[in-house]
Amino acid sequence: MNASIRFENGAAWIDLDGQRHLPVAYRSFRPQAETVRRFADRDFAFYGVFPSGILCSLKVPYSQFGEIWTGEGQYNWDNLHEQVDLFTSQAPESRFALMVHLDTRDWFLAQNPQASDSFSHLAQMAGWSRWRQAAARFLTDLLDELAVYSPGRVFAVFLFAGATCEWYTRYPEGLEPNEIVAEVYRQWHGPDASIPDREALLRTRRGVFRDPAADRDALRYWRFHSEVVADAIGWFARRVKTHSQGTLLVGVFYGYLMELPNPRMITESHNAFTQVLNDQNVDILFAPASYTWRTLDSTSAFLLPVDSLRLHKKLYFHEIDNTTHLVGDNPYAQMLQRHAHKRMADEAQTVAYSRREAALAMMHGQGYWWFDMFGGWFDSDSLMDQLAAVRDATARFWQADMHSASEVAVFVDQASNDLVAIDCCVNECLVKRQAEALGRMGAPWDCYVADDLCHPDLDKAGYKLYVFLNLFKPSDAIGRQIQALRQAGKSLLFLYAPGFVTQDGFSETAMQALTGLPLTELADGGTGQIQSADATYGFSASVAPLFTLDEDKADGPIEVLGRYADSQRPALLLKRRASGFDAWSGAGPVPGCLLRDLARRAGVFIYADTDDPVYVNRSLFGLYAHRAGERLVRFPADVVLQNVCADGPDLLSRDRTVRLTCSDDEMKLFLVTSKQ
Repeated sequence: MNASIRFENGAAWIDLDGQRHLPVAYRSFRPQAETVRRFADRDFAFYGVFPSGILCSLKVPYSQFGEIWTGEGQYNWDNLHEQVDLFTSQAPESRFALMVHLDTRDWFLAQNPQASDSFSHLAQMAGWSRWRQAAARFLTDLLDELAVYSPGRVFAVFLFAGATCEWYTRYPEGLEPNEIVAEVYRQWHGPDASIPDREALLRTRRGVFRDPAADRDALRYWRFHSEVVADAIGWFARRVKTHSQGTLLVGVFYGYLMELPNPRMITESHNAFTQVLNDQNVDILFAPASYTWRTLDSTSAFLLPVDSLRLHKKLYFHEIDNTTHLVGDNPYAQMLQRHAHKRMADEAQTVAYSRREAALAMMHGQGYWWFDMFGGWFDSDSLMDQLAAVRDATARFWQADMHSASEVAVFVDQASNDLVAIDCCVNECLVKRQAEALGRMGAPWDCYVADDLCHPDLDKAGYKLYVFLNLFKPSDAIGRQIQALRQAGKSLLFLYAPGFVTQDGFSETAMQALTGLPLTELADGGTGQIQSADATYGFSASVAPLFTLDEDKADGPIEVLGRYADSQRPALLLKRRASGFDAWSGAGPVPGCLLRDLARRAGVFIYADTDDPVYVNRSLFGLYAHRAGERLVRFPADVVLQNVCADGPDLLSRDRTVRLTCSDDEMKLFLVTSKQ
């Protein structure tokens, strides 16, 4: 079988021997025969096979089938065959994504006492050739066994390692002294290179910021700490491609730039997203739905900058894994609900949430899978019928124009993450929490890693407002692109300390050059809380330095839209140009109502004036209502809305408006066509 990713009309397909398939799948740690049959009966084609004997974070085995990899070149293939037989017997037409758990096993650690458990100490082990070679042999032997036992079934290999199989390094365990990582570090940076001590690694020089010159050694290590993991991903991906002669797809959990707060972003080795994004041997990235924004009163969100994947022609799978109303008594579900998963009271809530997550993925032309984590999540015919209806809606959308309709482009900067203290709230407020506020703006938005501002295929024409979440130290190339946007009349919004960090230290002059606004450090600091006419917002904890308008350097009228609550100094600014504007907020997250006002000033089309999240591309429109009531929705042209998931009439816009009557926690989803 020859597998590839194909994009048509803005939507991703999985191509198997020239035949297109929707990127919709089923996955489970504990697949049950009846559940698999329910999915197969509703024509789901793709399934995950996960042979592993390792204990998950709940201290129970991932797989109920038992360990496969029992020694160097030694395997218990019966445990693999039993799992494969379950799928082939219940879903005879199934195709497999083989999820290969590469982590060290107990026997490996016993034979290599100098080694650490890669499940928790991944960065210490990721560059070590002894582990890589042993795991690669397991990987290729596993593929060879399946090629004989169940030929023509495997279309992809998903590479799993590190904490929760997501290529995490646990902190602080991953920073414990280890001669293996010291040896690899010397291989990367020369025979005299040494890892700085913990104090140096955690030190900052100017409030929350590291100094690129004074903290050079620490920054070099933190880059290594993520890049060695990304390098391992690429190394294993290359082995899959070579062994399969390029016929198999490769996927991985990685790059959660939109979700991880500062204590986790760099310490857990996820800050090399662009390295994986640019790796031609990696075809698919996937991530769970945002744990923070999956509550019924929220918006749903991605863990990574999803539109960078479409730009780089990679498939994204959105993992819809939340506990459903069916598993309230499941002890594993209850443990999950203590931290991230949210309880659903009944089928209506489960369906609304599931539609919302799927709509989020579909509006970006990307895929999703239903994750029946420990079994029982979907064991209901009526619920399965609803999931099949979402899949059928995907099939209808995928025949239409699924290109972006967004006029707002949002950029998160990977390079700036290394510069920020690991114990502050900067990423939490400027990126993670900002994502939900953007979802309440009343207009769709696309999200990219900042380096993609320079990508030759990024179509800048349709974007009217550019939002830079954490651009503390832009590259020269990014700086030039921002100046070009300004000259093209685009509107720009910067958060907190744009351009403040330079190669030589810290610079208010560089901030002004980047933003077009004269900014200066706020001498007396403050809480970082900002008041505007419509909202109060700001950092969730103390952050220094803070900045304000240097009024003596203003060379024209600057509108002050918000002020710091304690000092009343300007904190939310807008400076108009002949075309477009430059805007800046001294803290985040900027609320949806203020973003909506800025977007409207930039000429962005606003679909809804409420805080309800909308999901929009050229052929898809969705609105999620947490509270019942009527919603007035506007469209830029006369349209017909065809109801795709639920019983209900098609709607015809009048005067380019539609009134939607919503129940509590209802996800409306429509196929949009032009009014004839």
